Amino acid sequence: VKEIDSLPQFPENITAIQRLIIEKKSEISDIARKISTDPALTAGLLKTVNSALYSRPNKVDNIFEAVKLLGLRSVSNMLYSYGTEKLLKLEHHRELYDHAHRVAFYSFTLARQVTKSKDIIDDAYVGGILHDIGKIIFSAVRPELLEKIRHFTSERDIAPGLFEELSAGYNHAEIGAKIA
Repeated sequence: VKEIDSLPQFPENITAIQRLIIEKKSEISDIARKISTDPALTAGLLKTVNSALYSRPNKVDNIFEAVKLLGLRSVSNMLYSYGTEKLLKLEHHRELYDHAHRVAFYSFTLARQVTKSKDIIDDAYVGGILHDIGKIIFSAVRPELLEKIRHFTSERDIAPGLFEELSAGYNHAEIGAKIA
C-alpha cells in the first residue's frame, strides 16, 4: 500500500479531456476538438455513437455531434474505459482488461434492465471497468508477486483472494477500496 504513489497514470490526452469535461466554462466544441486530436479515441467515439446501442437513424460522423448526442457523462465514462485499455495494453494485462470490459458490459446491461436513470446506468459501466482497480495496482506495483500468486493458486486450487491476503497483507479488493 505504501508503494501506491508509483501507480501508472492515464495518458495525458485522457486527463486533459477529463479536465475539460469537469471545467464548467468548457464548451462542447473544446472537448470535441481535444478528442479529435486522438485518432483511436475519435474512432471509438464514432463507433459508439453509431452502434446499435444508440439506434441513430442517421450515421454520425462529426465529433461535436457525437459528444452532444452521448453527453458529457457518457464521454467521460468512455474515457475511463479507453484510459484503462491504454494502461493495460501490455500482453500480460490483456486478461485483466478483457475481464473488466466484460463486467462493465454486464453491469451496464443489468442497470438498463432495472432503471431508466442514465446516470446510474453510466455509473454501473464505470464501476464494472474499475471494479478490479486493486488488481491493476497489484499488477503495477508487484507484477512478479501477482504472477507467483496466479501460478501457485492455480497449481494448488486455492482461492486467489485468500492467498493475496496471506502473502501481501491486503487482497486486491481491499487495495481497490482504499484507492476508491
